[in-house]
Amino acid sequence: MRRLVLVAASMMLASCAAPQSDGGLWARQGLQQELVLSRLTDAQRAAAAHEFELLLADQALNQEQARIEAALEQCPRQQQPASDQTRDSIRGRIADDSARQARLAQQAQADAWLQRAAASGSAEECQQAKLALTAPPPPPEPFDPAAQTQLVEHALGWADTAP
Repeated sequence: MRRLVLVAASMMLASCAAPQSDGGLWARQGLQQELVLSRLTDAQRAAAAHEFELLLADQALNQEQARIEAALEQCPRQQQPASDQTRDSIRGRIADDSARQARLAQQAQADAWLQRAAASGSAEECQQAKLALTAPPPPPEPFDPAAQTQLVEHALGWADTAP
């Protein structure tokens, strides 16, 4: 009987022992990732974060593009417009990327034409939406600092005449 108790106790102890691997593999991997991140410069961290933000913006732009293209197929039926929060979050992430800004502007313009088409039932406005989505954006207007100064002074009330 003593032998049976001794064998049963040793089996229980053996089954409760730690596995052959170290069991802390996830902790070691986390530590290694943290060490890699701590060796990066601030500029490298900022570049990685910006790259991730652009990836998120691209995903959102692609989703918006798919939604608009699906709406164009069903045009001029009523469609769900994009939320302003979605476009604003994308705008914040792509503030320094003119190509993505142009794509977002094209999508916003196409969405506006789709909403007009849904309200009026006009197929011509559906064509305008397709054109807005595919046409290249117009070139930006040249910067005129004098005009900007006049506009700011008028807006602040420093000037009595409109620019």
